[in-house]
Amino acid sequence: MAASPADSGKSPGDGRRRTTRSAIWIAVVLIGFSSAIFFVARYGDKPLPEMPRARFEGAEVGASLASLRARAEPVVLRGDELRLAEEMQVMHVAEVAALRGAEPKDRGAALFDAFRKTASALATSDRGRYLLVGEKLALELMDALEPLLEAAGRDGMPILLSGDGLELRRVVDAGGTFVFKVVERGVVDPHGELLGARVLPEVLFRKRWCAAVGLPGAEGFDGVERRAELDFTAAFTTDVDRRLKAAEELASLDRSYDGVVARALVLHGAGRDAEARRIVEEAVRKGRDDQPIALLRDALE
Repeated sequence: MAASPADSGKSPGDGRRRTTRSAIWIAVVLIGFSSAIFFVARYGDKPLPEMPRARFEGAEVGASLASLRARAEPVVLRGDELRLAEEMQVMHVAEVAALRGAEPKDRGAALFDAFRKTASALATSDRGRYLLVGEKLALELMDALEPLLEAAGRDGMPILLSGDGLELRRVVDAGGTFVFKVVERGVVDPHGELLGARVLPEVLFRKRWCAAVGLPGAEGFDGVERRAELDFTAAFTTDVDRRLKAAEELASLDRSYDGVVARALVLHGAGRDAEARRIVEEAVRKGRDDQPIALLRDALE
């Protein structure tokens, strides 16, 4: 939902806020444009195959989400858990305020440090319970995100992220800068389409939650969630070695995923052409002669 037009009661700061919000979206667009310029300058006109993506059946995704909802939806936050969730919401709002230049960045960092210390002390005393709390909060993010994506299909994500509509405020409360980051990385397109499995938002939230409360690697992802995590890492993150490992593991879990092409593209994009060439040549020796391999061979000559 776009921000409603200002009425006669607007404050002197309204113009500054609108300018800041517009600047945020312009920065996101410029990052993507700069990346495209770099890509063309580095690789010229030679076409490359698309980055492989994991495939998910609707039924398996639905079953995964239903299982999560069955576990987490009945959870009622109590005492310290409720206070922790409230602290997290304050932290999320501060993160976005800092992104928009409305607050200093060090306030959000200080809030996160305080949250992490409190959360770690609580979570280590009741590990299973706090994993469930994370799942409960992940569901809240997913339930908040869906209306925002639907609104983006009508109004466009740029308008929504530069505004202050109800849909955006709910997502900020639940996930902080989450939606800004996934749009910047191309995980959500300008029309609100999620370019990944429907479980991805809850997967990313639970990873951050577990890291923040001192339980890294304890997410307990099922097979669908793990593949979604690996697919995201291979396709959208910037750490080359993590991307390579993710592509290799994903290929071992999903025979339809082309790990050869994925790893060659990651290496090529990092300027490590000799390593990419070895992967492609090995695939050719094993009998591959399809179009993605032919495109890579040509690009790596």
